[in-house]
Amino acid sequence: MFIFSSNKIQIERVWSQAARWIQKSTLVCFAFLLFMIVITFFMKSPYEKIESSQQLSTFSVKPSLGKLGQGPLALEGFVKKTSLPDLSQEIALLAKNPHREALGKKGDFLLYLKSSDSEYKAKNGEQIFLSCDSLPGGLAPVYRFSNHKTPLWIRPEFTNKEEISLEVGLFILSKENGIFQEEKTQISLQQDPKMRREDQTLPFIEILEKAKLWGQDVVLARFGESKYRPLKDKVKLEISQQGKRIFCFLGKGDLLRFTQGEWIPVESSETEEESPTAQVKKVTPKSIELEVWDPDAFYACSIKLEATPSSWGGGKGENLPHSIRAKTEKQVACSFGKRKYVIKEGDWLLKTERGWRHLKRSIDIDAYLFHKIRGELFIFESLVKEQGKLMMKGFLADEMRTQLWPFSSVVTPDIQAVKASSRVEKKQVFFKKSEPVSATYLFPTSNKKMNKDDYE
Repeated sequence: MFIFSSNKIQIERVWSQAARWIQKSTLVCFAFLLFMIVITFFMKSPYEKIESSQQLSTFSVKPSLGKLGQGPLALEGFVKKTSLPDLSQEIALLAKNPHREALGKKGDFLLYLKSSDSEYKAKNGEQIFLSCDSLPGGLAPVYRFSNHKTPLWIRPEFTNKEEISLEVGLFILSKENGIFQEEKTQISLQQDPKMRREDQTLPFIEILEKAKLWGQDVVLARFGESKYRPLKDKVKLEISQQGKRIFCFLGKGDLLRFTQGEWIPVESSETEEESPTAQVKKVTPKSIELEVWDPDAFYACSIKLEATPSSWGGGKGENLPHSIRAKTEKQVACSFGKRKYVIKEGDWLLKTERGWRHLKRSIDIDAYLFHKIRGELFIFESLVKEQGKLMMKGFLADEMRTQLWPFSSVVTPDIQAVKASSRVEKKQVFFKKSEPVSATYLFPTSNKKMNKDDYE
């Protein structure tokens, strides 16, 4: 038992020394490994030192400015290549239409393709497709406006009065995934004055150029009632067309439209088929300036008309009443030429080929005011007393109503007629006090709306 115990103690000592030696060896190996890692990290080989020295020497030299964009400084590898064609020199803006809403037009822009010599009326923001035909021999392709969808398209947008923005797009089949991808770009187009159409003398322009301006209507200005008040400050234009004459009262901003071979006044809110349109830009008592647009409202020309001089010499003997005698307090008997008339205050008499015509009905006055019937006009304004004498006052107007000649003449009193009239009036007032008093108007009070027939 003793011998076994002694051997056991010796074995334990041997194992304890072996464990301490292994631990020390492990620490030494770990320290050596760490030392080698540090040495390897901070030390370089002679070849590596030479290579680093050469790189430093190379980039320390300043590159020549003439070699920018070449060699290692080349930028081609960083620029994304596009398949979009350059249409800035292919598409031209011929004209713009800023009056689409005011004039009821559909076109906003008139675009032009130079290669195919073709035009297209485009709406603002409309997507327009283009076809492209390649030509042999390396010639420039020919572009055309297409009625069908194509990979190439454009979209014009209104920018300002000087230019428009044109968006260009192209659908491309991707080689990577076989899916169509869209590329876009923006270009600006300005109207090219060299590309403008030559102004042509068109029939509808000739008609307006031959029109006559008669200035303001003096009869409407002085005697017009509320119904005709909007016409008082306007000028009168006579247009001869299709063998007849129409008369238009025009002010600044008013519109005329050429429909079925005739110019007629229209409202700005009216929308009809595309047709030539004229707008009054400036008006004075002696002149008028019109801006005339073609049917597409892309091109305009200006027309200025001066007032037609009048050769009227004023009131003459045969045009003035004579042998005037008082019939009542507001009525006289007089003669025009050899014919006798009985007229009262406010009456209008028109000189025609058959003599003087009494305008009594509203329809007759309307026809006269719009020149359906024409002639010199005498207006009996009033009977007044001046310096103890009874005077007849009135006016004589020329046929086109550009001048108003005042008239005044002594009235011979008819004592018996005045007394008889006075007795009759008193008797009527005594027995018919409740009867309403009727008034005589210089103009009719009908609310008939003026239309095309009023100008015919």
